[in-house]
Amino acid sequence: MGSDNYELKSFSHSKGQNWYHVILVPRTRCQIFRYEATRSLCQQGIELTCKNNKIDLFTHEVIPGANHFFEDKIDELKKAVSEYLDGRMEQAEQDRAQEKERERERERERQRQREVEQQEEQGG
Repeated sequence: MGSDNYELKSFSHSKGQNWYHVILVPRTRCQIFRYEATRSLCQQGIELTCKNNKIDLFTHEVIPGANHFFEDKIDELKKAVSEYLDGRMEQAEQDRAQEKERERERERERQRQREVEQQEEQGG
């Protein structure tokens, strides 16, 4: 995740740093998702929509058999969310380390530029 993801983005229902959006589809309302072809088309639709709207799609996961309240699937839900958050935290730490290194390099470049300017003043 680069620094460009920190900008404010506007969507039809929100404005801000939209890091995630979770959509829960109750099993009882969407029996059509039983079919692999339908699931595949929906996944392609989600990916295309995100691409067209310049939205980063980090992950997508379906918990089979989960209903609207995740009855009997709470452990699977906790595991999926935990794995996602762990991965995002690792990525955020890497991004921070890269940004710090870029800032150190910019500071070194500014210092080199000041030294060149001082040498020019002394020589000229």
